Amino acid sequence: MKTRNLVLTYIKENNLINSGDTVICGLSGGADSCAMVHILAKLKDELGISVICAHLNHMIRGEEADRDMAFAKAFAQHLDLPFFGESRDIPAMAQALGISLEDAGRRARYDFFHSLIKTGCYKIATAHNKNDKAETVLMHIVRGCGVNGLQGIPPRRGEIIRPLLNVSRNEIEQYCRENDIHYITDSTNLQTDYTRNRFRLEVMPMLRQINPRVDDALCRLAQNAEQLKALTCCSLAVTAEKNEASVSLADLCAMAEGLYPDLLKKMLNMAGLELEVTAKTAQAVKKLVSSGKTTGIADLGKGITARLSYDKLIIAKIPPAEDFEYTLSPGKALKFPHMEISISETIPEEDDYLPICGEPVITLRNRRPGDKMKINGMTRKLQDMLVNLKVDRTLRGKLVIIAFDGNPVWAEKIGRSDTVKNVAGAEKYIVIKKSEA
Repeated sequence: MKTRNLVLTYIKENNLINSGDTVICGLSGGADSCAMVHILAKLKDELGISVICAHLNHMIRGEEADRDMAFAKAFAQHLDLPFFGESRDIPAMAQALGISLEDAGRRARYDFFHSLIKTGCYKIATAHNKNDKAETVLMHIVRGCGVNGLQGIPPRRGEIIRPLLNVSRNEIEQYCRENDIHYITDSTNLQTDYTRNRFRLEVMPMLRQINPRVDDALCRLAQNAEQLKALTCCSLAVTAEKNEASVSLADLCAMAEGLYPDLLKKMLNMAGLELEVTAKTAQAVKKLVSSGKTTGIADLGKGITARLSYDKLIIAKIPPAEDFEYTLSPGKALKFPHMEISISETIPEEDDYLPICGEPVITLRNRRPGDKMKINGMTRKLQDMLVNLKVDRTLRGKLVIIAFDGNPVWAEKIGRSDTVKNVAGAEKYIVIKKSEA
């Protein structure tokens, strides 16, 4: 009962399963997966869930692999649980993709599990245990990880759950003995050709000679890393609206590099954006923040960008500004979200205005490459002036420009050109009535 209760408590504390869920259990036939399936089968009525079993034959060990699938099927049937089995040529997949057998097998398993998901609420349960988590933390340390890597194996990632993470391998084997659960051993688990097996069979036993509770110590380290990540990310003030989130650059510069992935996930989630945050994604943002510039942009994929806007980092998905151009004529007012522009025969008392001399073609449009205006005796590009005014780059293409015969004479955020200031003899005026943005 101890192990069963440990698993039940862990499921509830981490909100791994909800009533009505269908849980797809990866069943290899080993002690871990058999214990997990047995426990969830006994808890299914209490939790209000359905349990199904899935086994993937990797086609690596010939008859032994066929034996494993037959065993897994019989085990599921003994517990009166639905069973799904499939065979895939993992060696061929590894060779085709240029990856290891471990990586190919992992990818194929999760692809198989996901193929079983139909409509409704599904979870995919894998039988990783406390020792697996400790080994993973140590492997990450040896490879040179940041704070994120110290977390090891999370209890949940999306629909994938690990209900045995707080149970040791010894406790699992004890549970199997107490409940007369038979299981099989994959012969490749005893080979040191694989990195994880070397850590499991050689490195961890050596460390246990130094500290018999090294597994607990590494799991505590992982828990501390999780808490540090949560505390740091929560302490940063993220401002968000639909499709956009921002954070202070000053706060970012004081944050550990290893926490970037979690901050990015938080910002994307708050902005309602979907993007897988990889080490490459986090590095691109870190490079942008560390550039020392006040403006800049990095493409994160799926139309989402990270950009510097003076004192802020902004993660956003903003559609590119579309060109617009309208002709302004007497008796016609053109309305924009934050202003209304029309022609009047009198000078307005409060609103901004431009004198009209002659009969120019008056157009209202957004900025074009090479647009220039003369301001205070100097002719400069509108682009340069907007940069100096620290106007965010995503807004520059949306600003309203007033042009006479194609030449800009007034620009939002900038004002009038010298060419239309104090022009005597004007008979008409462009009136710019601004409203709150």
